[in-house]
Amino acid sequence: MEGERTRIGVDHVIFSIAARQHGVVGRRQLLGCGVGEGAIEGRIAKGALRPVHRGVYALAGRPLGREGHWLAAVLTCRGGAVSHWDAAELWSILPARASGEIHVSVPATRTPRTRRGLSIHRVPLERVEITTRSAVPVTTPARTLLDLASRLPRRPAHSRRTTFERDHERDGRLRDHDHAVLRFTHRQVTERPAWLAASVRRELKRRG
Repeated sequence: MEGERTRIGVDHVIFSIAARQHGVVGRRQLLGCGVGEGAIEGRIAKGALRPVHRGVYALAGRPLGREGHWLAAVLTCRGGAVSHWDAAELWSILPARASGEIHVSVPATRTPRTRRGLSIHRVPLERVEITTRSAVPVTTPARTLLDLASRLPRRPAHSRRTTFERDHERDGRLRDHDHAVLRFTHRQVTERPAWLAASVRRELKRRG
């Protein structure tokens, strides 16, 4: 049984981690900080920790916001990042969805278990294609747009489209066919993701 001093110390560790992570904590994180299995299970049994996904918990009595659900999804997948429509929402490229599975991408070498409420994508994912926003691991704007491009429905041939093309030789042909060309350097993609997302939003708004 935990002594009063030990209990206060364990609670402090849990609250400190949750405060940095939108109200969620991972079992592996707690174990890494010296919190024992018994202390974790005891708090789950008492309702102090509420399971969100396998190995991920929320503090009791504190509803999770969008960021909390995103981070919980990433923690249970271990090594992934919020991606696709959820990444587009996090970057404010697309409006918030009313509901639906949370999309998480993990490196193709990983084989995570299926998780209820999550859509897990095993894809070739480089380290430079993952960053953080609001303390949530997320695919970069460039990678997010690449993921969405292969999944969005085709628009009518006569409609305007925005194509992201970095090949200088093709710029002229793209503009001739009513495409917008946005070119970014590797440094801009990796070091200025927020600016890149804002540039994309302005172009999408301009072209309706």
